[in-house]
Amino acid sequence: MAIRLDPADEYMHELGPESNFNESMYINCFDPVNNVGGWFRMGNRANEGTAEMTVCLYLPDGSVGFMFKRP
Repeated sequence: MAIRLDPADEYMHELGPESNFNESMYINCFDPVNNVGGWFRMGNRANEGTAEMTVCLYLPDGSVGFMFKRP
């Protein structure tokens, strides 16, 4: 199965009828000098009237820092 992305996929989508409709943005980063990486996600749950945030930091010693929050 092939997946074809369209430039419009990079923007907000029309709100759907699903009660748990979610629009997310992801950011990945890595610093090779300090051997540190990160993964960040912000999700908008418009039909629930809330949002959420997830952060993972990949540290040089192999440990992972994690945080999840729904403000």
